[in-house]
Amino acid sequence: MILRFLPETLEITYANVPYARYYGKMPKDFIGQTFKCRYSADEEIRIREHLRSLTPENPVRQIEEQVFLPNGETRWQHWIDRGIFDSSGKLVKVQGVGRDITDLKAIQEELLQEKRRLEMFFANSPDGIVFCSAEQIVETANDAFLKLFGYAENEVRGRHIDELLEEPPEQREAARELNRATEDGVTRTLEATRIGKNGRPLFVSVSVIPRTEPDGRITGTYAIYRDLTERRQKEEALKISNTIIEGSPAVVFRWKAEKGWPIEYVSENIGQFGYSPEELTSSGFLYSSIINPEDLARVESEASRFDSQRSDSFCHQYRIVMKNGQNRWVVERNRAERDESGLLLYHFGVVMDDTERRLAEMEARKNHEALQQSLRQLETSFRKTIEVLSSTTEARDPYTAGHQRKVAILSEAIAKRMGLPEKTCEGVYLAAMVHDVGKISIPAELLSKPSKLNEVERALIMTHPESAYEILKNVDSPWSLAEIVRQHHERLDGSGYPLGLSGAEILPEARIIAVADVFEAVASDRPYRPGLGLKAAMAALEAGKGTEFDPKVVETCRSLLNDGFEFDGKSSRNQNPTESEGSLHA
Repeated sequence: MILRFLPETLEITYANVPYARYYGKMPKDFIGQTFKCRYSADEEIRIREHLRSLTPENPVRQIEEQVFLPNGETRWQHWIDRGIFDSSGKLVKVQGVGRDITDLKAIQEELLQEKRRLEMFFANSPDGIVFCSAEQIVETANDAFLKLFGYAENEVRGRHIDELLEEPPEQREAARELNRATEDGVTRTLEATRIGKNGRPLFVSVSVIPRTEPDGRITGTYAIYRDLTERRQKEEALKISNTIIEGSPAVVFRWKAEKGWPIEYVSENIGQFGYSPEELTSSGFLYSSIINPEDLARVESEASRFDSQRSDSFCHQYRIVMKNGQNRWVVERNRAERDESGLLLYHFGVVMDDTERRLAEMEARKNHEALQQSLRQLETSFRKTIEVLSSTTEARDPYTAGHQRKVAILSEAIAKRMGLPEKTCEGVYLAAMVHDVGKISIPAELLSKPSKLNEVERALIMTHPESAYEILKNVDSPWSLAEIVRQHHERLDGSGYPLGLSGAEILPEARIIAVADVFEAVASDRPYRPGLGLKAAMAALEAGKGTEFDPKVVETCRSLLNDGFEFDGKSSRNQNPTESEGSLHA
């Protein structure tokens, strides 16, 4: 939408067809009319303050406005206003280029809501949760973790997890095994003792979950700590009680080492499972008949292996079918009784109900998986937002459809060839995917104009890096996406735009995208000319190497092409940019 108006009265002097259609009218209906009826009183005050900020030195400003349509619907618009001044410097007219951003605002709000929900889950989890980098450096920890181990937030951030939590010497190897989650991507769970700042040993369940990116890279871990100290103390007390008191939950058995394990003796407290000692020791009764059929084959296999290995003691878990038909998980611990020749005669041991612990373990595993899924959804939501922004731009300009994606692929390849960290390479890719998102604010007819632009049109096109910055500046991410995108048209010698930066003032990521952007644009078809091919694209970079473009980036780009870099799976190895006029694979 394009609109011209007088700054004092807000009287419209020109409105183009898209603006008129937006309000369901013809352009002539707006001439001589004021547009302030489209806004609330507070919004009009804000708009007038915006107009007063236009000066000859700073004639272009941007603003987001909430408007009312004739049908009463409320919408959001984004405007780039350029002031027109007389010879004395007085603002006499304003020309604005606007677009509807209601859907974009909704997407941004949805992303913020999803982020808030995950942050609330993290903050209010009863389990201690700590996020670490791939090097096990703590990035953040929730209140439950800090309380559990006696730390303040500023005492954990940036420190290695092993500096914060100690373990007994005999558990050190198991602790190192937990950290291998960043190497093989396998979640690990361990019950062990940990000692924090307060010096108090805590028996905890530790689950280390690898933080895996969509491309398969492991960038860190989520560690979840659940305090099991109280539970362990109860278990230890129960073990002692089971040994001493006949009426304890530990049921004492003596089984014959025969098929089905006939029972020679069982303690009175077998009643907790609904049976009497007389029933189980009667002639013909087999212990295997009260083992859950789904577990029986495994139990028989384990017992056979126990006998063949001539082990002295043994422990396994399975389900017992109670007399009322219910199933209970039990832990069986027994020792072998053999004759002088080593022949196994009896198993003697105890069976203890382990159902509650198993249920708690399954619940903990379920919670861990839910947390990991939520975090994956947050990362996916962010990437999908980037993709939506990218596709929104390209949908308005068929000549550059796929341009951002190809620039992103080449930019990432250059960054990797230059040896930049993986996280930086990822940021380069994402920034390149939306480097032209600011063109949403440019009229579509300019983007697809089949002839060269005039000065006014070119000036309008040159606002797209700043527009992109405004769109991206409030997007929370690990990278400076907004600033990288704003700088992708800056040049080393200061001849670029919109800020006229030079040399080291330009971000390294922006320098990479600048080279990839120019290369792809020259090589591919444009609205006003066909693609000029690889040779012309490389020549354009060589002409500006050291003045407009970073020499190292240009050389890296050439190296990639010489090595057969490709966009669409077809090798470009046979199209040396110094010898071929072929078009870029895009």
